[in-house]
Amino acid sequence: MKMMIPVMTQEDREKCLAIRKQCFVIEENVPESLEVDEHDKPGSGYEHFLIYEDNVPVGTFRLHFNNDVVAILQRFCVLAEYRGTGYGQYAMDFLEGYCVGKKIKKIRFDAQCTALGFYEKCGYDVVSEEFIEAGMKHVKMQKKLEIPEDVITPDSF
Repeated sequence: MKMMIPVMTQEDREKCLAIRKQCFVIEENVPESLEVDEHDKPGSGYEHFLIYEDNVPVGTFRLHFNNDVVAILQRFCVLAEYRGTGYGQYAMDFLEGYCVGKKIKKIRFDAQCTALGFYEKCGYDVVSEEFIEAGMKHVKMQKKLEIPEDVITPDSF
C-alpha cells in the first residue's frame, strides 16, 4: 500500500538522505556537497516527506513555502526499482492536495529535462529556458492550483 509520511525524526531524515544519495549521487553523479545542504537540517523551514510502499521507503521530496502563496518542490526522487509504477504520480497528487489545503496557489520547481514528460503529464508547464544545474539540463516548471472556496484548513477550526 502506498503511503506518504512527513519526516519527523532523525531516523526518517536519514532515510530521505539515503534515497537521495542513491538517486542523485550514485545514479546521476551529483556531488554530495551539492546534494545535501543546510535545508536538510531540522528547523530549516523545509518540510520533508517519505513515500512508502508498505514499510519500505521508496521515494522522497522536500518542500518550502515562499510568501505563503508558492510552494517550492525540491529533491523529488523515487528509487529506480519503483519508477514507472505510480509512485511519482502518487507523490505529485499528495503534494497538490497538501498545498491546496494550505491555500497555496502555485507549485514551482527546477526539473531535470529527462523528466519533462512525467511533469507535463501531471499538468506542469515549462516557464524557462534550459539551464545547467549539478551538471544536468534543467528547466523551471510550475502549476497554478485552484483553491476551492470551501477548502478546510487548520485555521478553519
